[in-house]
Amino acid sequence: MANQRDVAKEAGVSSASVSRYLNNQNLVRSDTAKRIKKAIKKLNYRADYSAMSLKTGKFFRIGIIVPSNGPFYWQILSEIEKILSAAGYFTNVYFVRKINIGGNYHNFNFSLINNRQVDGFILFPLMRDTDNEIISRLLTVNEKFVVIDREFENKAINQVVVDNYRCGTTAAELLINSGCRKPLFIWGFKDMWSSQMRYNGFRETFNNAGILFDETREISGEFNAEYTYDYVKTQFSAIPAFDCVFASNDFSAMGFMKAASEHGLSAGKDYKIIGFDNCETSPFFDTPLTTFSQPLNEIGEIAAKMLLDLLGNRVLKENKILLQGSLIKRDTA
Repeated sequence: MANQRDVAKEAGVSSASVSRYLNNQNLVRSDTAKRIKKAIKKLNYRADYSAMSLKTGKFFRIGIIVPSNGPFYWQILSEIEKILSAAGYFTNVYFVRKINIGGNYHNFNFSLINNRQVDGFILFPLMRDTDNEIISRLLTVNEKFVVIDREFENKAINQVVVDNYRCGTTAAELLINSGCRKPLFIWGFKDMWSSQMRYNGFRETFNNAGILFDETREISGEFNAEYTYDYVKTQFSAIPAFDCVFASNDFSAMGFMKAASEHGLSAGKDYKIIGFDNCETSPFFDTPLTTFSQPLNEIGEIAAKMLLDLLGNRVLKENKILLQGSLIKRDTA
C-alpha cells in the first residue's frame, strides 16, 4: 500500500508538500497540487486520518448543524460537501430534533461542542434562543464556525446571509404596483430569522404606502403545504378579504392555493400570490408560481471557503456576505 513518501516521490515534491496538501490544498501552489492529486490517484493512496489527527490535533471533520431536511438544505449541503471533501475534510451533518411545534422547537446535543469532536462548524439557523445559545458556546470556546442565513450585528460571527428583508419589500412593491390593496402574509416559523425578515419587509412596505397591514392579515403556515392547506381550509371564513398573498415558502403557497381553489378562488385571476425558494415544482403548479430564488450554490461555496480560510488561520477579507434573492415572475403575480 502506497504511503505519503511514495506520493511525494511520484509527484516529484517533498513529503512536507504532500502533508500540507492533505491538510489544506490551498497551502500549496496550484501546479504542485495538481501533481500531488495525480500521484494520489495513480497510486490509489489513502490518507491515514487517524495518524494525521494524532500528529496535528485535527479531526478532518466539519460539523454541519441543520434544523431539518428539505430542498433548501440539500442543495447548499451538496456544494459545501463538494468543496470541503476536495480540501480533505469529512462532513458530519447533525439534524436537530424538532420536539414541539409552537413551543420549544429544538433540542441540541452540546457535547458536540464541549467534547470538540470536529474542527469547525457550519450552522443553519434554528430558532432564535437555540441559535443564541449554540453561538454563545462556540464563541466561548473559540471554535471556528460560519452561520448561514441569519444576520448578526456581532462582528465576531462569520455569516453568509440572503437579504430576506429586501425580498419582502420587493414582493410588496410588485403587488402594490399591480393595484393590490388587501395583502395577506403566510408565516414560516415566527421565531426563525429569515421568516421574520420577509415579514418585516413586506408589512412595512405596505404600511409605508398607507395600506393598513395588521395581525388579522397574518396566516400560520410553518413552511408546510399540508399545514397551510388545513389552516386556510378550516379558517377561511375568518380570513379578511384579500387580493394578494406573500408566502414564506413555495410549499405554503401551494397549500394556500389549493384551499382557496376549493372556495372558488383562482390564483392569478382572483388574487395574486408570491412564494419563496423556487422549488422544483413551482413552475408546474396549475398556475405557475411567481417566487423568489436564492443563490443556493453560491451560499454553500462561500460558507465552505470561508470556513477553510478560518481553519487555515487566514484573515477573512469579509466575514459577513450579503447575497440577494431573485424574483422569478410567472403567472400568479
